[in-house]
Amino acid sequence: LVLPAAPDLPRLRAAEDCTIVDQPTIAAILERSLEWKTGTAAKHTIRTYRDGLRHFSEFLSMSGINTFEETADALPASILEEWIVWCRKRPMHRSGRPLGPASVQTYFYAVSDCFKWATRRKLVPERFRWAEMAANAAETLGKLYSRSARHDRRVPLLVAYVDNLPMPTQGTRGANLEVKRLELLRDRALLHLLLSSGMRREEVLTLNRVDVEDGWATSAVIIGKGSKERTVFWDTETQLALRAYLEARTDPYP
Repeated sequence: LVLPAAPDLPRLRAAEDCTIVDQPTIAAILERSLEWKTGTAAKHTIRTYRDGLRHFSEFLSMSGINTFEETADALPASILEEWIVWCRKRPMHRSGRPLGPASVQTYFYAVSDCFKWATRRKLVPERFRWAEMAANAAETLGKLYSRSARHDRRVPLLVAYVDNLPMPTQGTRGANLEVKRLELLRDRALLHLLLSSGMRREEVLTLNRVDVEDGWATSAVIIGKGSKERTVFWDTETQLALRAYLEARTDPYP
């Protein structure tokens, strides 16, 4: 049995007591905060945060800050407020229009999370009083008003359409007949499951045979957004569609 190497606790304590804290460059702070976030967030969240931090780096570059050479001492305490104002005016490369309110808010979460992480680790100046800094930035950002989700009554028509598609026969052109049949059964099972359970696409893709009990289950425990566990349920039609698909499979894949 090989035990993992234990940390040098006296050295860590001495480093914490040291009044002079090593100040990394701004680019290093952004990269290190993203690495930290990678261990706690989903891949789509990481991609969004990476986009937000890249957008922030572009703002700093255009403002005359070399993120690869300068530390956070080069930034004013109002940096988040200035960046929000800039975001609302900066035209995007593709559309030529500024970021929408929802996008600005999402990017703000990414950048403010980075500063919050850096503040806890004393990688930014003490004049960055985080509570005041975040409150001022949130005031500048304002409240985003959005409508709650509306159910589209046409969605069930998609399921009905796939349910009414004829099963491929010998006269079907293209790929192997068995593959075509499995694809249709798979599509029926997926659409029924999405509609009936309310699961997100990524959540459905994490399910395996054991989770759905080879088509006999009417519920499953999943790990959803925010790494939170919850139980989802589906109706009898979905159960039958899942079972039909899995019983038609002849492979051993889980």
